[in-house]
Formats: sequence, C-alpha cells, structure tokens
Amino acid sequence: MGIRRRCWTAIALYLLSLPGSQLTSANAMVLASGESGTNTADPRIEPALNRIGIVNNGGSGVYLGNSHGKSWVLTANHVGPGSFELGGITYSAVAGSAHQLLNPDSTLSDILLFQINGDPRLSPLNLASASPTNDTQMYMIGFGQSGRPNRSFWIDDGGPWIPTVAGDPAANRIGYQWTGVQPGLERWGSGSVAGSTHGINQTRAFYTKFLDQKKNACATAGDSGGGVFIRLGDQWQLIGMLDALAGLTNQPAGTSVLNGEINVIADLSQYRAQIDAHPVIVPEPPSLASEAGEERDRSINQDHRSGWPAASRQK
Repeated sequence: MGIRRRCWTAIALYLLSLPGSQLTSANAMVLASGESGTNTADPRIEPALNRIGIVNNGGSGVYLGNSHGKSWVLTANHVGPGSFELGGITYSAVAGSAHQLLNPDSTLSDILLFQINGDPRLSPLNLASASPTNDTQMYMIGFGQSGRPNRSFWIDDGGPWIPTVAGDPAANRIGYQWTGVQPGLERWGSGSVAGSTHGINQTRAFYTKFLDQKKNACATAGDSGGGVFIRLGDQWQLIGMLDALAGLTNQPAGTSVLNGEINVIADLSQYRAQIDAHPVIVPEPPSLASEAGEERDRSINQDHRSGWPAASRQK
C-alpha cells in the first residue's frame, strides 16, 4: 500500500515533485528519545556499522565487498559516485565504473553501484532475497545530521506552522530540529516496516514511520545511500537503502516530526539480480556477526545501543 498526500524529500536534500507530494533525500538519524548525542559502541551492531561509509563528503554508502580485485559500493544515485570514506580511510572512485540500476519497468532507479580503488578487506555482504513483511524490524545506519536534544512544538492550522512551547494546548505537532554538520557522526536507529511505496525515480521501496517510541528513528540530511539491515538469528542481512523522507504539508525544513515523518527505503531484494551481476554477493556468505572480532574498532554515535531484538518477519 503506497503513501498518499504527503510531502516527499530526497534524503540528500534532492527535491522531486510528485502529484500532491514532495520527496526529500535522507540524511542522518534523529531518535524519538532525543538522545542523539550519545556516543557508544555495541558489538552486536558493529558488523553492520563497519560497512557504512561517507560518499562525496556529504552522503552515505554501503560497502558490498570485493571480488576478483574489484571493490563495490552501493549508494543513492542522487548522492552520486565519488570518494568513499570507510573506517577513517578514503578510497577514490574508479572512473567510469558507476552503474545505475533499473526498475522492473526498465526505467532508471535511484540505486547506484560504483567501484572504489583499494580493498577494505571485508567479506561480501549477505543480501536479503525477499521483500520484508509488515512489522519486520529494520536497523538504519547513516552519516546524517543529528537532532537537537529537546523537542520542538508547532501549531499546524493548515498554513505555515507556528512555533510554540511545550505545554501549549494548541500545539498539535511535535518533533525535532536538525543540527550539526553534514556528514555527521555515524548513527543507527530502528523502525518497523509499515507498507510498500515508491521512492525517487519510482524506485521500489518500503517505508517505516517515525513514531514516539524508544529507539525509533528518522533519517535526516546526509543519510541518503545509507544501509538498512535486518537480523535473522546471528546473521545481518542488507535489505534496503535509505532513499527519501516523506513529511507533512508545510512542515518546516530541517525537522523530523513524530507520528508524521516516513522513511522511504529502497527495497534491494527487488534489485538483487542486478546486484548479483556484479560479483560481490556470494551464495550463503559467512555470518557478518562472526566478523565482529576481526573487523576494526570504530567509535560511533547512536542512541540506545543495548537491547536490540532480532528481526521479526511476522505480518
């Protein structure tokens, strides 16, 4: 079921007009708890975090792996190919290697693959082979801006929103204002699949809602191209790419609104055959969880790094 009557924004602040809506490209994580300033590490999520880097010093990307001497990165087309910083090391893009994936109707999607010079020496990712069902738990990772620690309040009466203060009985919109530089620190957050939709360039996608729940996250500027994972048992699987945000009519720029914002996530399972054509995804790859002790340590900035449940695939 698609999303209707919303403002869509491409996460990298790329704008696209759609009938009755506006897409905004995604950037960084804002958490419903407002604790975006915490900076701790969790070895359970580290294998997935170690695959997400910074593209073009402004967006995010996923390192897929190296095969036959070629290292591949996946990102959003609106972010574009370019330098890729992973674990403090910057890799240049291989000229002429960019490949924009196609939608089922053969139009161009917003998913891009490109090669980098060098080898980060991480094994190929395990890519999900099927679309997620509703209520599947997602783990979103990117290098976007953070949210201010305190909530913001607005009055939405159908025109431009009016800022107000906590406790105002007329306040009917609550959320967070974005802050900090882009790219920001690496952060993760969670959400549950709420349905299917289309992203930028009609990319096949699913979406999560920004709810007023602990650990629940909303992407911000700079998160475009970031990875979205599920956890099945002890194995991490890449299932999506942060593509866009869907906001509300007249919503102020640079804000995330509780119970209104939607994360639009490209469904990579729908493009797996094209990704498989580039030999980086191997059959039955080893569990990423087993690599936690082998991969480099990384200091990360993200809320609530404890108590993540395994991914659910229930409807």
